[in-house]
Amino acid sequence: MCWHGEVNNNKLSARININQPASIGADTSCPVQDHFGIRKYLSVIFDGGNTVVTMLFAGLLGLLLMALSARVIRLRWRYRVALGDGQQEAIARAMRVHANFCEYVPLTLILLFFYESQVQSSLGVAIVGGWFCLARLAHAWGMSHANENLRWRMFGMISTFSIISFLSLRVVIHYCFGV
Repeated sequence: MCWHGEVNNNKLSARININQPASIGADTSCPVQDHFGIRKYLSVIFDGGNTVVTMLFAGLLGLLLMALSARVIRLRWRYRVALGDGQQEAIARAMRVHANFCEYVPLTLILLFFYESQVQSSLGVAIVGGWFCLARLAHAWGMSHANENLRWRMFGMISTFSIISFLSLRVVIHYCFGV
């Protein structure tokens, strides 16, 4: 596989030949070779692969991120705090809910994207993505209240860790063994 940039109508585009065997020195005219076997994943991006389920969950999670961000902003306005939490527990909680969401969602969406590029059926992707959305909602709900209900927070945390572990293992196993 050879990657190279090409100026086309003032836009930089990438040309990928995914049918060429990946081996060292396969194309000596190409400066970048596929030594790590990622051409099948990149082909999904550049060839317009079917990732509609991941796109749906990325959109839903993006809307949830905006809601969590708006909550932090609203509390900052209420308590007149520009930076930090102003020693207000409500702001500190809202900031941590937002930050926790930002810590786990991007990696999980990337893993979900790779998982979707591996499977034939979208049902499994929809189940994992839906479970993840529910997990993040439960975690945000459980952590947002001063007298928090640990059941919601624990469900969200355990589910998030389970989903990331499952997707990570699935991607690594597929990469190593093609299964």
